[in-house]
Amino acid sequence: MQKVVESEFKYKTVISIMHRYSHIKWFDRVTILQGGRIMECDKPRVLLEQEGSCLWGLYNAATSGRSLG
Repeated sequence: MQKVVESEFKYKTVISIMHRYSHIKWFDRVTILQGGRIMECDKPRVLLEQEGSCLWGLYNAATSGRSLG
């Protein structure tokens, strides 16, 4: 499915609800919402390099700290 999204929507904005943190590297930007408010919004790598960020905490809890690769 990701290949279809990449090819068919290459020049479009795609909003995705992500359930697998291992796929986060496919996205240009990540927005973390909590209680309907934006908590963080940036490139995945930037947020994951900020120890203590919301995304860092979610990613590490879900993947046991595995690297993005």
